[in-house]
Amino acid sequence: MNRDNIQYTIDTLKAAQNFDIRVFQRATPSLVFSPTKYAQDIEGLHICGNTACIAGYVGLTQRWRDLGGVCEQGIPSFPDLSDDELERGDHDHTIASLVRFWELPAEVVAAIIYGEGWRRFREAFKGLPGGWHHMTKDNAISMFEQLLAAKGE
Repeated sequence: MNRDNIQYTIDTLKAAQNFDIRVFQRATPSLVFSPTKYAQDIEGLHICGNTACIAGYVGLTQRWRDLGGVCEQGIPSFPDLSDDELERGDHDHTIASLVRFWELPAEVVAAIIYGEGWRRFREAFKGLPGGWHHMTKDNAISMFEQLLAAKGE
């Protein structure tokens, strides 16, 4: 586990204003009739009123960009993933990219960003909702804090 990047994710989420676990990034209803505008950084996301999930927020950070990550159409990825990294990430660029960033197993990343295997995954944590799609910003922060605490023991 990359403790620094997990803590960075926690700090990013604490500053998040428009959290929505269900989408990488979504335009506000007022932009429905205009071309979809994806923010390129967190400040832009907050200014335009778009919402974003955990991965969406991480993909808009300076650290993500400094490590070579991109966020195209609101979806974060590392364009330089190796075949081995893609294999570990079940051939999903976003999972593989976040596996690299957080250094967590692909099944954990898939549960966090897509809700795959949520029922089994959430049993290891306190206070998470029964359904992944009900996760709030505070739930997400708590989950990452618990990950840090569990791996630090």
